[in-house]
Amino acid sequence: MSRPGIAIMATLAHNAELRVGEIARLTRLESPLVSRELNRLVDEGYAVRRADPADGRVAWVSLSENGLDAYQAYRRATDDIIAETFGAWHSDELHHLAGLLERVLADFARPPSAGP
Repeated sequence: MSRPGIAIMATLAHNAELRVGEIARLTRLESPLVSRELNRLVDEGYAVRRADPADGRVAWVSLSENGLDAYQAYRRATDDIIAETFGAWHSDELHHLAGLLERVLADFARPPSAGP
Protein backbone atom coordinates (compact mmCIF):
# COMPACT_ATOMS: atom_id res chain seq x y z
CA MET A 1 0.00 0.00 0.00
CA SER A 2 1.40 3.41 -0.91
CA ARG A 3 1.87 6.20 1.62
CA PRO A 4 -0.72 8.42 -0.08
CA GLY A 5 -3.10 5.45 -0.11
CA ILE A 6 -2.62 4.93 3.63
CA ALA A 7 -3.14 8.66 4.29
CA ILE A 8 -6.36 8.60 2.28
CA MET A 9 -7.58 5.44 4.01
CA ALA A 10 -6.81 6.95 7.43
CA THR A 11 -8.70 10.11 6.52
CA LEU A 12 -11.71 8.13 5.35
CA ALA A 13 -11.58 5.86 8.42
CA HIS A 14 -11.83 8.93 10.66
CA ASN A 15 -14.34 10.90 8.58
CA ALA A 16 -16.64 8.26 7.03
CA GLU A 17 -17.64 9.75 3.66
CA LEU A 18 -15.91 12.73 2.04
CA ARG A 19 -15.73 14.58 -1.24
CA VAL A 20 -12.51 14.20 -3.20
CA GLY A 21 -11.55 17.84 -2.60
CA GLU A 22 -11.99 17.41 1.15
CA ILE A 23 -9.73 14.36 1.11
CA ALA A 24 -7.06 16.39 -0.70
CA ARG A 25 -7.38 19.23 1.80
CA LEU A 26 -7.28 16.99 4.88
CA THR A 27 -4.36 14.88 3.63
CA ARG A 28 -2.52 17.89 2.17
CA LEU A 29 -2.02 15.94 -1.04
CA GLU A 30 -2.44 17.30 -4.55
CA SER A 31 -5.87 16.62 -6.07
CA PRO A 32 -4.52 14.67 -9.10
CA LEU A 33 -2.59 12.35 -6.75
CA VAL A 34 -5.69 11.87 -4.58
CA SER A 35 -7.77 11.05 -7.67
CA ARG A 36 -5.23 8.47 -8.91
CA GLU A 37 -4.98 6.83 -5.49
CA LEU A 38 -8.76 6.79 -5.08
CA ASN A 39 -9.14 5.14 -8.48
CA ARG A 40 -6.69 2.45 -7.36
CA LEU A 41 -8.43 2.01 -3.98
CA VAL A 42 -11.82 1.70 -5.69
CA ASP A 43 -10.45 -0.73 -8.30
CA GLU A 44 -8.93 -2.90 -5.55
CA GLY A 45 -12.15 -2.88 -3.53
CA TYR A 46 -10.88 -0.79 -0.61
CA ALA A 47 -13.04 2.27 -1.28
CA VAL A 48 -16.46 3.06 -2.71
CA ARG A 49 -17.29 6.10 -4.80
CA ARG A 50 -20.85 7.35 -5.33
CA ALA A 51 -22.26 10.33 -7.18
CA ASP A 52 -23.98 13.04 -5.16
CA PRO A 53 -27.71 12.81 -5.99
CA ALA A 54 -28.01 16.60 -5.83
CA ASP A 55 -24.98 17.25 -8.07
CA GLY A 56 -23.78 14.46 -10.35
CA ARG A 57 -20.45 16.22 -10.83
CA VAL A 58 -19.58 15.61 -7.18
CA ALA A 59 -18.26 12.25 -5.98
CA TRP A 60 -18.44 11.03 -2.39
CA VAL A 61 -15.92 8.44 -1.25
CA SER A 62 -15.92 6.06 1.71
CA LEU A 63 -14.01 2.97 2.74
CA SER A 64 -15.55 -0.36 1.88
CA GLU A 65 -15.76 -3.02 4.58
CA ASN A 66 -12.59 -4.56 3.11
CA GLY A 67 -10.92 -1.15 3.15
CA LEU A 68 -11.77 -0.55 6.79
CA ASP A 69 -10.53 -4.04 7.71
CA ALA A 70 -7.27 -3.48 5.79
CA TYR A 71 -6.72 -0.07 7.40
CA GLN A 72 -7.37 -1.44 10.90
CA ALA A 73 -4.93 -4.32 10.27
CA TYR A 74 -2.33 -1.79 9.11
CA ARG A 75 -2.88 0.31 12.26
CA ARG A 76 -2.57 -2.74 14.56
CA ALA A 77 0.68 -3.78 12.86
CA THR A 78 2.04 -0.23 13.07
CA ASP A 79 1.05 0.06 16.74
CA ASP A 80 2.78 -3.25 17.48
CA ILE A 81 6.00 -2.06 15.79
CA ILE A 82 5.92 1.23 17.70
CA ALA A 83 5.27 -0.54 21.01
CA GLU A 84 8.14 -2.96 20.39
CA THR A 85 10.52 -0.22 19.25
CA PHE A 86 9.87 2.19 22.11
CA GLY A 87 8.86 -0.26 24.84
CA ALA A 88 12.12 0.16 26.77
CA TRP A 89 12.19 3.96 26.53
CA HIS A 90 11.38 6.06 29.62
CA SER A 91 8.58 8.60 29.43
CA ASP A 92 11.01 11.54 29.69
CA GLU A 93 12.93 10.16 26.67
CA LEU A 94 9.70 9.86 24.70
CA HIS A 95 8.70 13.43 25.60
CA HIS A 96 12.11 14.68 24.50
CA LEU A 97 11.83 12.77 21.21
CA ALA A 98 8.33 14.16 20.65
CA GLY A 99 9.63 17.70 21.15
CA LEU A 100 12.44 17.14 18.67
CA LEU A 101 10.05 15.68 16.10
CA GLU A 102 7.74 18.68 16.49
CA ARG A 103 10.74 20.92 15.81
CA VAL A 104 11.59 18.90 12.68
CA LEU A 105 8.00 19.21 11.44
CA ALA A 106 7.96 22.94 12.10
CA ASP A 107 11.25 23.37 10.23
CA PHE A 108 9.94 21.43 7.23
CA ALA A 109 6.70 23.43 7.24
CA ARG A 110 8.54 26.77 7.19
CA PRO A 111 8.84 28.35 3.73
CA PRO A 112 12.35 28.21 2.27
CA SER A 113 14.49 31.28 2.74
CA ALA A 114 15.17 33.49 -0.26
CA GLY A 115 18.90 32.70 -0.15
CA PRO A 116 21.78 34.89 -1.33
